[in-house]
Amino acid sequence: MRMLAIVVAVAGLASNDASRFAGSYVPGGAIQTARLTTGAIVAVADRAAGPDPSWGSSLLYVAAASGAPTPTALCDRVFYASRPLPLPSGEVAVERGVAGPVVAGHVRVDDLTIDAITVSGPRTHAARTIYATTGFEAHLAALAGDELVVYLVQPNVASLRAIDWRTGRERVVVASLPPYAHDFAVDGGALVVHNRDAQHHERETIDRIDLANGNITRLDTR
Repeated sequence: MRMLAIVVAVAGLASNDASRFAGSYVPGGAIQTARLTTGAIVAVADRAAGPDPSWGSSLLYVAAASGAPTPTALCDRVFYASRPLPLPSGEVAVERGVAGPVVAGHVRVDDLTIDAITVSGPRTHAARTIYATTGFEAHLAALAGDELVVYLVQPNVASLRAIDWRTGRERVVVASLPPYAHDFAVDGGALVVHNRDAQHHERETIDRIDLANGNITRLDTR
């Protein structure tokens, strides 16, 4: 398994809503949930049977109806331990991929997409690709207005991108960051990011990144 990419997964792999999906994913596997405005719940849940779970998760959906409705699988090939991100359109954005070729002496580079999945209605299961690239992971860090903030980890570089979730228009916010970022949070027009210091990897940093111009303010070093 490509551990570098797994590192950027958001901490906290389960929630109280995870019990709604019992029996629908690998026992003890990673699960990330989100609630929709309808009261329904979606989850990215580990369903991998093999030794590499990188793209072995699925997006699951359970309605808000009373009782215990059975979860529905909406799409597969979702990144391990990633989170579903509800969009204002009612779709749910997920990071998906296809494993690339194995090259001896190199970390595998995969085909990556950010897809918007329709979760209900006549087009349920429909997938709309918002963004496509290659690398280790295109981590959905946050939703900021009309843009998805994507932490893209590729060979020899990690960067912060803003992708318009309606049109797919991309802009680079920060061209190079250390490849260990996690715990992203939107703060007004900025993104607060936990990472490792570029020069001293044993140190944890907290930065505030202005999403309009990419300016970085160091808030703390531990």
